[in-house]
Amino acid sequence: MLKAIQTLNLFLKNEYETILVSTMEEAQKETVERYERSLLKKMEQDWEIRKAKILNEELKAPNLYSSSIKRTIHPESPLLITSSPSSSKLIRLESNNEEDKKIEDCWEALKFMLNELPKGENQNKKIREHHFVEGAKKFLEAQYCRVIQNQIQSHPTEAMVGGDPSFIKVVRAFLRIKLNRGQISKDLESVFDYPVWAQIYYCLRCGRRDEIKKLIHLIQENEKRNILGDFPDYFESYCAMDNQQTSHNQWNKLINLYKEISKSPRDPYQQAVYAIIGKCELSKTIPEVFTTTQDFMWLKLNMVKEVDSTNVFSAYNYPLARLQQLLTEYGSSHFSRNGRNPFLFFQVMLLSQQFERGIQYLFGIDELKNQAFRFAIYLYQHKLLSQHGEPQNDDENLDFVSIICNFVKTLEAKEALKYLVLIDNTKSSTGLPEVTSERDTAIKSVLLHASSFEEFFDACKTYLSEEETIKIFKSAAQDMGAEGRYEESFKLYRLAKDPRNELGVLNNYLARVLKQKGIESDPLMKEAIQIFQQFTQKVSNYADRQSQSTFYYLVQISEFFYFYHRGEFDSAIQSIDQLGLIPSHPDDYISNKVELFKLLDENVKRNFADILTAYMDCLYKRYLRLRGASAHPSKEPEIENTRLRARAVVTFSGFLPYKMPQDTKSNLMRTEVFMS
Repeated sequence: MLKAIQTLNLFLKNEYETILVSTMEEAQKETVERYERSLLKKMEQDWEIRKAKILNEELKAPNLYSSSIKRTIHPESPLLITSSPSSSKLIRLESNNEEDKKIEDCWEALKFMLNELPKGENQNKKIREHHFVEGAKKFLEAQYCRVIQNQIQSHPTEAMVGGDPSFIKVVRAFLRIKLNRGQISKDLESVFDYPVWAQIYYCLRCGRRDEIKKLIHLIQENEKRNILGDFPDYFESYCAMDNQQTSHNQWNKLINLYKEISKSPRDPYQQAVYAIIGKCELSKTIPEVFTTTQDFMWLKLNMVKEVDSTNVFSAYNYPLARLQQLLTEYGSSHFSRNGRNPFLFFQVMLLSQQFERGIQYLFGIDELKNQAFRFAIYLYQHKLLSQHGEPQNDDENLDFVSIICNFVKTLEAKEALKYLVLIDNTKSSTGLPEVTSERDTAIKSVLLHASSFEEFFDACKTYLSEEETIKIFKSAAQDMGAEGRYEESFKLYRLAKDPRNELGVLNNYLARVLKQKGIESDPLMKEAIQIFQQFTQKVSNYADRQSQSTFYYLVQISEFFYFYHRGEFDSAIQSIDQLGLIPSHPDDYISNKVELFKLLDENVKRNFADILTAYMDCLYKRYLRLRGASAHPSKEPEIENTRLRARAVVTFSGFLPYKMPQDTKSNLMRTEVFMS
């Protein structure tokens, strides 16, 4: 009887404890579910607020437009730009429009990449590339975190996140959805009821290396099977290296292990994980794992590395340039079929640091030119488009000047300036004669190709000060002169009211054309002759005496060659004699002529070999005429005078402190001998 009572009491006690535990578990489960729903909602709200704050702070380009030129934006212009690229007109963070979200993703990608650059340091190209690659990967990882969260939020019943808010629990909830939908095979090797390599991969895909370390620790503590092999050591080394590449010996083992896994892959996620930490899959992807363009870009960016050509692993070298070439070969149609998703290809270009190519692509789509212009301004502000003075090594490279000029080239000069003056002018130095700001350089770039300089000059006076306008026109005139566009350079200097440089352009022009035949009909030559004819009346307007005397010499020398080409040799000789540059007799104070030569401008000196050669030829032609069949003994004094002149030229050329072509002196001496 006592034994029966004890048995009953034990039964009742066990039953009571079972009911109590069951009640507690149900209450706990309900509490956890409520907590998770509240947590997910709160996390989503916090993320949206934080995302909006980050983008508004990081994407703002300070001093993008000067407040003083806001008046220049015409209300009917084809493009209205607000004060910064993070304004609501540019990026609608609250918008549900699909295209706006794609634009937002592009801005966010830039933010992640720029955030990776150490502040206050000047990085070379390779260092900047490395930081941008890291930033691009972090953007894709953060983006995939949102994909996972959105999936869980959209399928809460299937996800069943549970009470543990850790990230590994979030990954398992995501895997639960995939397993239930048959998107992942249930035959994969599992731990804690979930595919082990899929857990590791998705943590890696989201950039959560700390969670992988925790997972490895849990597996090692609770799993008797060595299902990870040497992976913990490989991963530890991978995390320890700055460039996230394992040591030499381990890399060799990793490559061999990856090759073995790839021959008969049982678990695509294991293959993907080893491909990432070993950086050894350069030619193909794993379609079961890398299903989207973002997955593909994340894989390829993880493969980027520089391996010395002498290294035994040089075959695994994968510089950023190789990825860029691959994407270029794919082309925009590969990522945006029929142009349905142009911002996907643009995002790919940003992530691969092909900023110029991306901007050019958007500019090729009429309805996206406004967005292209906004991105171009922002990239230029951060020096991500080619700067002035940098060599253009790629046909796709373009600087901001090219972008804005292409955008406004169909507009009238005055309308174009409304956009050109939007460029930041904080670096302008009004006290310097050179154009030093991006804005002035852009205006000058349009001026160099303007059809009407006068119209452009009038437009500049509307938006710029007189000092700024004159500075830009003088700089453009200087560039045109350097390019040999003398007539245009002369016109610009005349508009800028710079008579000194007007004369300088004419001197440079005359120095290069004076010996050409038929040059007297050239418009600029006519201008030079007109100025020369009025020289005595306008001498006070034309700069220094050196420029004036150089101009005088060059015009007279042009006249000498004019007579020479027409065969009027006596007139040509007389023209040179009037200048007094060449001695007419061996006793004609040759040393004084040499001293005079030293004072001549370079524009005259550089032509002296041709002047001496042509002058000697004139003397020889005169000699032949005097020695002709009908020559009279009375001509002998003239013949002797011609010989003496020739001898004086030879002697004079030998004393000139100027390097002339090697055959000049020998030709002069040979001609003088012919007259002996």
